[in-house]
Amino acid sequence: MATQNYKNYFDELDSIILLFEALQNECSAKGYPIESVSAIEQVISKVLMKIYKSIIALRLLCKEGFTEDSQPIVRNVLESTIICSWLALDNDPIKLRQLQKKEDISAHERVVKYKLLLEEKQKLNPNEVTKRELENALEWLSRYKADSEVPNCPELYEMARIIDSSKKLYSNKMRMLHTIMYWLPTLYVHFSFESLGNFHWEEENLTSFVAAPNFDSVPEIILHICRISILFSEIFNKTFKLGLEQRIEDENVKLKHLAKNYIENNIKSESM
Repeated sequence: MATQNYKNYFDELDSIILLFEALQNECSAKGYPIESVSAIEQVISKVLMKIYKSIIALRLLCKEGFTEDSQPIVRNVLESTIICSWLALDNDPIKLRQLQKKEDISAHERVVKYKLLLEEKQKLNPNEVTKRELENALEWLSRYKADSEVPNCPELYEMARIIDSSKKLYSNKMRMLHTIMYWLPTLYVHFSFESLGNFHWEEENLTSFVAAPNFDSVPEIILHICRISILFSEIFNKTFKLGLEQRIEDENVKLKHLAKNYIENNIKSESM
């Protein structure tokens, strides 16, 4: 079985899943009244469950060799971790309004484009666009307002720089900016030629189409998701004061050892 070759990586992923379950259970055991949890803490707790489900989904994909489809999951978890780290720095509700404004602006721009397309379509053929479609576009435009006075929300790179410069969340060995600078450009969430290599090739002047499982990327993808998940675990643990620092550090040490072995094995295979 192909996945047996990557047992150590799947074992580490399972260990991260158990860590997230421990975070859930420890937080539930404390029994926080809902009125004592800030809006930002509520967001972070929801993201915990979202990442937990994402890790399970990624595990299923990697087990089947569908590694190309797992990269958007890693990218999404990375973005969620950066945003939650930025929110957790000072628990400032203005930051939530900044994020909401950014989301509203993006939605507003999409609806404006959609409305323009409808209007152009209507000019070419009035019968193709219904009155209801235009009314829906106007309703959506009124819902997403982009004219509030909330300051602009920083981009992910700027968030990472702010997080690192504060030195409140992570130790020097777990720098957010290093993580984002290395991984963000390599995680394919849109069209990319590199992600197409496993689906087509030419052999003896004949074109072949294949959808064979691709397990080659399993180690790197699992190392990515585990590293980012440990970063998020630190945020959640500190935000809710759960006292799981040693458990998280143990996972970090295990992951570093696994990553070191992966790098050394790659160097050996390249030198052969």
